[in-house]
Amino acid sequence: MTASRLSKVILTAVLGLTLLPPLSANDQNQIIKLDAKINTQKNPGILYLRAGTYKVTPIGGAWSVWGYTTCKHPKGCIRTVPTKFTGLHNNYYVISEHLGAVSVNNKPLRKVSETPKHRMNSYYLVNDTTRAYEVTQPTVYASEASALAGAQSSTFVMKENGRVKFALLDNSRTTDNRGSMNLKITRID
Repeated sequence: MTASRLSKVILTAVLGLTLLPPLSANDQNQIIKLDAKINTQKNPGILYLRAGTYKVTPIGGAWSVWGYTTCKHPKGCIRTVPTKFTGLHNNYYVISEHLGAVSVNNKPLRKVSETPKHRMNSYYLVNDTTRAYEVTQPTVYASEASALAGAQSSTFVMKENGRVKFALLDNSRTTDNRGSMNLKITRID
């Protein structure tokens, strides 16, 4: 087994993280798979990226903070507080001290100094200790296919070379979480 292959096996076993190699040596794409029970903010998947602009595209999967789905509508159900419908999410969280500009679906994200209480819309958290953004929306979905169809891409600038962490953000217990998200990270400049 090569050292590169052994490293990937260790990452998968220890972190529950799967890194898939690019399609060719010149390909700028990286794919990261995040497991809803493992890859939370406390144990994110990590990539090392060079300074530049990157696009994050959901390409597979969906996940849930609940062990069951009550949403039956094919285009999703509105998230409410308290919860009226449970279902699948397509949201993801990106963290790096080197983040610059961030946008979702080509619209710049608003900066906030603390995580919004109910996290119904995408936001860019910038304060003394954190630079992170979450792509989210006030919808849960009945199926993985409908969640993926409603997923949003994002773009971020890395001001310097460094680590970028990817997570599925659940601020409660994760024992009942299910599913995963596959994200394609593409350098676009």
